[in-house]
Amino acid sequence: MWERFIRSGLLCVFSYAVLAVAWAQDLPNQRAVLVEDFDKSSYLEGWSSRAPSSEGMYDRYVPDDPVFAGAETWKIPVEDGDLKRGTLTAFTQAGMARPKIIAFAYGNPAAMDVLDSHPEANMASIMVEGRINGAPARGIAINIYGSSTTEPPTTATVQAFMAPEAVFEALGGMAIPGVWWLSGMTVPGENMLDDGTLPPDEAVAKLNAFFAAWVEHYIIPIMSMTLQTQMQSIQNMQSWNNSMNACAGDPNCSVVPMNDGSGGWTTQQQ
Repeated sequence: MWERFIRSGLLCVFSYAVLAVAWAQDLPNQRAVLVEDFDKSSYLEGWSSRAPSSEGMYDRYVPDDPVFAGAETWKIPVEDGDLKRGTLTAFTQAGMARPKIIAFAYGNPAAMDVLDSHPEANMASIMVEGRINGAPARGIAINIYGSSTTEPPTTATVQAFMAPEAVFEALGGMAIPGVWWLSGMTVPGENMLDDGTLPPDEAVAKLNAFFAAWVEHYIIPIMSMTLQTQMQSIQNMQSWNNSMNACAGDPNCSVVPMNDGSGGWTTQQQ
């Protein structure tokens, strides 16, 4: 009797798993594409902004196609330096019932140090499972704890994608935050199920790889350009001061821009 019961239970679990995959495969293959508008604003193709569903939430987006109902991305700040606890708090606040962590991995520490050098700052990718509107659901988040403007850092920002299980898989799972927030790219014809059905540990590891690549190819170049601009500004100010000192109050001496395009200054006798 017990053997028949166990076999029956296993059969039900197996049947549910096969059915869930079938549902995901039956959904459209909507490729995750980041689009930059003419005004330099960016958005996910096929997604639109929606009003926050809870206090503190911002940047909430949902797919335009109603077949992906229940899917959404959002950001929620939490006052919690424990990345696991803070992430669960954010998912609960966003409307996921009984979220449970199924995969957790810290990001590359060297990449995080570039983003925020405070010794207590940290970052992790986390996958959770729970229920949305009573249905099984999954979510994946980037949780970045720290702020260069506070001492010590006090705020964690949870950036997440969550959806009913089949929709989560069909849309690409970790690919959504990877493309949306970390400037990742997909290729034409790519099957989003490949990322959406990754085992949880592989999904968070791949999202952390996106994070490290984003810091290397996006954040560091921006920081370098900013530093170059600052250095150029300092040099131009020094050039102005040197030229003013060179004139030393001579009424026939004036300070004029250099004609070499450097933005520096020189003196000219009238």
